[in-house]
Amino acid sequence: MKDYILLVVDYQDKLFNKIANRELLTKRARLMIRFAREVGIPILWTEHYPKGLGHTVPEIAEVLEGVEIIEKRSFSCFGEEEFQRRIREVAEKNAEDGGLRWPNVIIMGIETHICIEQTAFDSAKMGYPTIVLADCVGSRNEVDHEVSLHRLRTLASGEGLYSRPLPIEITTSEALIYRLLRRGEGETFKRVLQILKEEGL
Repeated sequence: MKDYILLVVDYQDKLFNKIANRELLTKRARLMIRFAREVGIPILWTEHYPKGLGHTVPEIAEVLEGVEIIEKRSFSCFGEEEFQRRIREVAEKNAEDGGLRWPNVIIMGIETHICIEQTAFDSAKMGYPTIVLADCVGSRNEVDHEVSLHRLRTLASGEGLYSRPLPIEITTSEALIYRLLRRGEGETFKRVLQILKEEGL
């Protein structure tokens, strides 16, 4: 599927086990990753300082088999040169295939108020239309999660401290999936329904 990139950010065990509502988050994260692979959305997968924070939890890592991990120390994915190189490559390939030069960047991962918020801000500031999946991001404390999503909404509306509205949207995995499917028919739709059932959603 053209014009979309999925970022899977830092679902690492030393933090993930402390995340609020992590059981539903795991199901929704697996759903979105499996959907992306089903329809051919490119995936970029990061881990933040794995020596200290561990690796991606097995439940999520298993649906990312074959995707190369990008290690980072910057809270924003865009603070890493290797990540910037990889996302440029994907965007250029998308344009060569007749798609947008600045494809939509879908962001999921942890923690909402740190790596997700900073990555979304940088993504939108660089010109990528940015979609944050509220049900696929989380923080250890619910207040941090909610305040961060509110801040992203204010940046999108132009009411934040930044000088102009930024192309940021907050939605959920299922809402986005059905938007991209467009029609409730065909083989892809049937396979996605099967994925929903398998993930208990």
